[in-house]
Amino acid sequence: YFGDLLQFGSVSLGVNCGGSDNDLILIAPSFVTCEDFYNLFPQMLKGCDGLNLKSINVCRGAFVPVINLYAPGCQVDIVFANVDVPLSVQELIHDSIRFQVDRSSLHSLSGVRATEAIKNIVPVQSQMAFRGALRTIKMWADRRGIYGNVYGFLNGVACAIMVAYICILNPHDAANVIVYKVFQTFSNHSWPLPILLKKLEADPQYPSSWVPI
Repeated sequence: YFGDLLQFGSVSLGVNCGGSDNDLILIAPSFVTCEDFYNLFPQMLKGCDGLNLKSINVCRGAFVPVINLYAPGCQVDIVFANVDVPLSVQELIHDSIRFQVDRSSLHSLSGVRATEAIKNIVPVQSQMAFRGALRTIKMWADRRGIYGNVYGFLNGVACAIMVAYICILNPHDAANVIVYKVFQTFSNHSWPLPILLKKLEADPQYPSSWVPI
């Protein structure tokens, strides 16, 4: 047993487009180390029949432990985190997780935590409009070469937060109206004030991890 694989990012949100990476996190028990992930996990993948992998890239110098898998027409990025005991998704997104894992694992978990938080906060009646609007915004940015935090632009999570913010304020609007209001609202936003999807609540046991710059 090496761990559990959880999906997050655009595929989990239901907004993946052609060429989107598939984001996975391997949540392993505490006895599985980062070096095990780098050295043993790729060998396990190579031994799996039917994966049809073209290449496996182990990114040792990345901000979080990650392995890139390339298959025909598909790229899968797998990040790594280890925890002492098996946790549910709801336990993973609770702030108490910050006291149960090391810093590297916490960074790796940020993707799935953000994805689940956004899915939970978007109103039920806005789910379809949210997905349609987010696909549109991402495609617009990508085609103009202004998509991706690696290049200093908005990434998928940032776009999802912006669209979710508008959906919360306008839960009955259609996707095209949400897109219009995203541009209208954030072209006049008082940057660098943060966009908050919910109020920051002070918890003496689990204080907020957000710190303004």
